[in-house]
Amino acid sequence: RTGLMNLIVRGRPNFDPAVRAEVRRLTERGIHHGGSAHVVLADGLVGAAARAFMSTSVLLGRPKNPTRVFGELDPAATWMAGQLGLAAAPIVDACQAIVSGIV
Repeated sequence: RTGLMNLIVRGRPNFDPAVRAEVRRLTERGIHHGGSAHVVLADGLVGAAARAFMSTSVLLGRPKNPTRVFGELDPAATWMAGQLGLAAAPIVDACQAIVSGIV
């Protein structure tokens, strides 16, 4: 089983047609049987817009695998850990290491 933790950290998301097509493709294929967690860590209006886009994509795409959108890392990691039968702490640690390298 695999899971996807999609981290949107900062900046203004650019949901151009190519990005929209890729989101649609991944949603339709459902390749991560354990689930997909889209984690929008961006603040303010940018974060709200990104969460709205991702939530709408999930709603309209009707993914084959469990999929959720989050605004914080810890709840997303806890959910993903439950989907995969793992502990949440290593998922949080790995994601925080990635975010630290970006910010």
